[in-house]
Amino acid sequence: MISKYKLKISGKNIDYFIHLLISKGIKILELAKYQDYFIIVVDLEDYKKIKKIKTSYKITVLRIYGVSHLKNIFNNYLSFIICFFICCILIFLTSCMIFDIEIITSSKTLTKQILEDLKVRGVYKYQFKVGYNRKNQIIKEILAEEKDTIEWLEIEEVGTKYIINVVERVKNKDEDKCTPTNIVAKKDAFVTQIEATSGEVMTAINRSVKKGDVLISGNIFNKEEIVSTRCAKGRVFGEVWYQVYVDLPKHYHEENVTGRSSKSLGVEFFNFKSKSSYKTYKSKDINILNSKILPIRFYYTTYMETKVIDKNFTLENVDSYAIEVAEAKLINKLGKDDKILHKKILKKEVKDSRIIIGVFFKVREDITKIEEISIDDLNKYMQEEE
Repeated sequence: MISKYKLKISGKNIDYFIHLLISKGIKILELAKYQDYFIIVVDLEDYKKIKKIKTSYKITVLRIYGVSHLKNIFNNYLSFIICFFICCILIFLTSCMIFDIEIITSSKTLTKQILEDLKVRGVYKYQFKVGYNRKNQIIKEILAEEKDTIEWLEIEEVGTKYIINVVERVKNKDEDKCTPTNIVAKKDAFVTQIEATSGEVMTAINRSVKKGDVLISGNIFNKEEIVSTRCAKGRVFGEVWYQVYVDLPKHYHEENVTGRSSKSLGVEFFNFKSKSSYKTYKSKDINILNSKILPIRFYYTTYMETKVIDKNFTLENVDSYAIEVAEAKLINKLGKDDKILHKKILKKEVKDSRIIIGVFFKVREDITKIEEISIDDLNKYMQEEE
């Protein structure tokens, strides 16, 4: 971008001065003559030469074009730009700090305990906020440490404030009281483990059971006679078989937000724009300043990391991904103590532009279901005995 200067030259016998400029090798890019003055346009080098000429003519700079114009504006607004950047940095730093912590619970003792637990882990007023992963780690640590008093805890960030939502663990005074119950199988399975703490075991390990079969009875027998009825307690695990179908396109594309994010002050100058350190990401900008004079924009942006899956599937390479997808679908239906023992592809077929895969799973699953023993059931059993 060439720097140019638009000058106004006034005085007596201006034509002579213009000829003088030309004789000194000064290139006049534009020339306009008026009644008692000239308007000329020259580049930066020629402007410097004109400034060195000692003359009685009045030379006024009307306008500057190009890089020199930007430099001139920058020099004039340097103090403002410095103050602006300092303000932006202060705003950014204060937005990353905690100025208040609110505990949502009616228990003053619990509030005090949670504030102490947070302080030990570096979370208290006028400190910097913790990252996403660290916040989750703090939640896990507090739940483990206060497992007898806290059922659930969440840390919500609202501006410069942390809101701690707490659910207090309530001990049931009547937890030892229960109506007579049986433990029955909630589905067909092959029994592999029995944990009975109350009641009479009605099945055995390595035995197949059907849905609804009584596994641990609340009825206590003595020579086929019911001598008492109680609440059956325990768990029964068994092998359960599943077949999960996965439907995948031949060309698969997916972009998901991972949960990791970062925030920063960004600058856009001409075609240059600040970027995130994440390999793939989505961003959300909030404009702070969009200059009408300079080709520059300041903004506050949130970068959200993404995981991109872009694959071309065939019958030969689809197995591992199909098993991964099928396993994820199955795990959503299983309990926390259930475990996948075996998995394999049963069949694959192509339909139009899609691949259908059937995946077999063998699962060690908690098949426990509590079922109340009704008066009618007891009466029915007594009549059968008679």
